[in-house]
Parts: sequence; structure tokens; C-alpha cells
Amino acid sequence: MFNFDFFGDWKLKKIIIICKRPTRIEKKLAVFFNAWLMDQIPDQTADVFHRSGDKPYTIHAEATSSELKFIVSLLKEKKVQEITTFFDNFSKDKIVFNSVNEEFKIRQIKKEECSEKDLTERFYQEDAARIFNLDFISPTAFKSQNSFIFLPDIRLIFQSLMRKYEYVFSDTDHVDVELLDQIIQSTRIKHFKIKSEYYSIHQAFIPGFKGKIKLSCSGPQTLVNYVNLLLKFGEYAGIGVKTGLGMGAVLVNQDRKKDGENG
Repeated sequence: MFNFDFFGDWKLKKIIIICKRPTRIEKKLAVFFNAWLMDQIPDQTADVFHRSGDKPYTIHAEATSSELKFIVSLLKEKKVQEITTFFDNFSKDKIVFNSVNEEFKIRQIKKEECSEKDLTERFYQEDAARIFNLDFISPTAFKSQNSFIFLPDIRLIFQSLMRKYEYVFSDTDHVDVELLDQIIQSTRIKHFKIKSEYYSIHQAFIPGFKGKIKLSCSGPQTLVNYVNLLLKFGEYAGIGVKTGLGMGAVLVNQDRKKDGENG
């Protein structure tokens, strides 16, 4: 039921490019960054990503009062080799978006990794928390029956995570419906504080939601651990649609309070 057929020693990777915060923050920064990145890799590879819609990476931008971060998560080793090579050799002190005539001074480039061991430890954790705080830091949406759904929905959240997980580790998009149903039956939204926000991609405006939700899982510990694993994976893979263009970025924290305490 639970699939741990990982690709050998491959690790999920994050490349975090920390820049000086510009005076004005453009909401489409992740879209512009993706265009810039595609210009840095071989045309043939960029064309494959564009034509197939295959996105073995995710991108999002985060701004604080003093910094702007561009975060690239690399999911499938063979398909992101040119991106990996580019950043391994990248030594410039700025990024320039020629299409909008903007440049960003680079302060630091950091890398993070999540290995097979990191994920499986979450699955075998005996005391994993049953409450999870999710912070959707970029607009998130789901596609269902040719329409965009822009509300947090347990089925759509975990269906997205399971589908992305299978894509990365098994090269399919198969979802175990029975297992998904178990998650839905055992998991509920305890609290949420979200807002709707449109996300612009080229000439399209996609409705999404941002904000925080708290999930509680009351199933057996094995199921709780699987939920824990999927949510950790989601910090790299994102949730929902257009994660390669800035949408669906999420941060997850376990809450050690027992279910029923303080909401």
C-alpha cells in the first residue's frame, strides 16, 4: 500500500537564491524567474518542458522586509540534470530579467536536501504528531472537471500530493484511491485563515488561496506517519497546479498539542 521505491541515492534538492529586496515586488516574479531559468539551459531541454508540461522542478518567490528569495526545488534527477549543472557552476552576482528590465543583486545561494532516509524516518516515527500546520505561501489552486478550485479541500490536497509523489518516485500519476479514501476519512481541517488571490501567468489569471490551515489526522499511527511524509514531500513538490510557475508553495509544521487542545 505504501510505496517507498526511491530512485537510489537521489535526494530532493532546494536551491535558495537570496537577493537584496527590490523597492517594488512584482507578483509575477516566479513566472519571470522560470523564463530566466529556461534561457540558461539548453534550448532542447527547455522546449521539452514547455511542450510536454512536464515540470520535474518547482519554483516560488518569497519576500521579507529585507530579502527576496527565489527557491527552486529539484524533484527528478535525470530530468533536471541541466538545471543542476547550471547552478553548480553559477557564479554571477546578480540575476537579470531582460523581459521586464529588472535585476536582483545576489547575497547568497544556499542548498538544502531531503534524502530517502529523511522521508522514511518520518514514516517509521513512533510519536509523529497528529496535528499539522500548513502555511500556503503562494496562491494555491486545483484543477477539477475543467474548473479551478481555490478552497482547501482534503481530497484535493492529498490527491495532489500522492500524484506528485508517484510521478517523482515511480514515474506514473497513479493514485491509490483506497488509501486516499482512508486519509480523507481520518483527516479534517480544524482551523483555517485564508484569503483568495488571483495569480497571473502570461495573460491568464488563476484564482487561488493563500494562508494557514490546521489539519488533524485521527487514523492509525501508520496512516498519520504517511500523511507526515506526504506533507514533508509537499514542501519540495508543492500542492496543486502550476507549481513550476510559482503557485502552490507550502510550509509544514507538526503541532505537538493533542487533538482538542486550543482549537
